[in-house]
Amino acid sequence: MASLLEDLRNDLVCQMCQNHARPGKRQWYRCLKLHQICQDCKVITDDLVEFDRYKCSCGEPISKKYCKMTEKWLSSPGLKFNCGNAKNGCQETHSENALLEHESECIYRFVPCPFKALNNWCKKRVTYQKVIQHYEKRHNILKELKTPVAWNELAMSGRDCFFPLVKTSVTNRMFLLCSKTDSLIHYQWVYLLGSPIEAKHFSYTLKFNGLDTITFQGRVASIDESFDTISGKCFSIAHKSFKAQIVDEDRKYEYSLIIRNLKEEAKDENYESGISDNDGDDAKL
Repeated sequence: MASLLEDLRNDLVCQMCQNHARPGKRQWYRCLKLHQICQDCKVITDDLVEFDRYKCSCGEPISKKYCKMTEKWLSSPGLKFNCGNAKNGCQETHSENALLEHESECIYRFVPCPFKALNNWCKKRVTYQKVIQHYEKRHNILKELKTPVAWNELAMSGRDCFFPLVKTSVTNRMFLLCSKTDSLIHYQWVYLLGSPIEAKHFSYTLKFNGLDTITFQGRVASIDESFDTISGKCFSIAHKSFKAQIVDEDRKYEYSLIIRNLKEEAKDENYESGISDNDGDDAKL
């Protein structure tokens, strides 16, 4: 029985969006050529009926009633669902409760190219496992973390510009230091090559040394996040102020970057306090 359900699940692919069944979406339709159409695509075609697009992608009309049998087996207890990134190569299946967590960390998920956050030019979404190769091939080689940083005339001018991504590793995880000037504001932030769930465990400290010293502490952003969503995680300062306080007469400045693993630090604190990972919130010595 389990094998039959697995075969049915693998064969159930929407003709229009090429996606497998999703949890909670149990209504599937058919066109006159017996192609299967998922609930979401059926809703889209219903909205386009006045434009004479109430049809399957093959051109045939879609049934108005969904398949009761498909609805029944999609409601089977313990049924596992294909990852939403199956089109990109993922072959994993999970129960409804575990599926979303897997998909948020799936190496086949789409993420924005980090170059888009720098200058909004690259619109391409690439799979997580290939995002670094894509960046290095299409845009620039990643630079190693080093100091001092030298600014060219464009950077000094305050006009919109971006700087090469700088990579560093902490506990075998890759982090990217990103920098750009936009609308006379200079921004710097740190991406983790990891999921939003993983990024919550890391923070960073940027310290700039020049005529003055500026220190900024923020949360690390996930590579999944766009520039528009990380405003609270960015160091930002007026370009004019940064140049006056930090950049020297040779157009250079010194900085340091410290990345903290908050999860590991919490474990160390618990260990030193005699609290194990299995102890509850009210655990005492």
